[in-house]
Amino acid sequence: MTRDKDRPGPGVERREFFRVDETIPFEYERPSRGLRTLREGLKEIASGLSEDKALLRLLESIDSKLNAIMDALSREGSDICDLPLREVNISAGGLRFTSEERFEVGEKVKVRIGLPPYPFRVLCLLSEVVRVEEVIDEGGRYFEVAVKFLYLDEDTRKSILQSLMEVQRKKIGGGL
Repeated sequence: MTRDKDRPGPGVERREFFRVDETIPFEYERPSRGLRTLREGLKEIASGLSEDKALLRLLESIDSKLNAIMDALSREGSDICDLPLREVNISAGGLRFTSEERFEVGEKVKVRIGLPPYPFRVLCLLSEVVRVEEVIDEGGRYFEVAVKFLYLDEDTRKSILQSLMEVQRKKIGGGL
């Protein structure tokens, strides 16, 4: 049996960030095709135009404005009370959740999460499906969906890490 040299063997941890199982305010939706296509198109154009500095600056400006629009849209109606509590497995790089809907690897998904501890901070993040596993048990059929966060700035990543470390501290402190 041959193994891909870039792929770690059994028992080797591949994750970049630690993960926490937690019940948090959480929902997902499939984003509109237009927004997804526009953002992906801009990234593709920018990667091919590194030599045209003026055009690259213009595209960076457009990307920054798109980020501002996405942030405003994510805050619009982002009342934490609107989000159902769901059990997830979360890290600073992505999360895993269960769904009755089937997803495809590579599909984009918009997730809204309330970061613990209370008062929750609501984040709206674009993510990409990296793994889907169908589960059939006595409760029926569902899918475990793992996503990685896309376009995550370092401040937001640090916020997620700090939140998860606080959850871990509380779990450890509560267990003593």
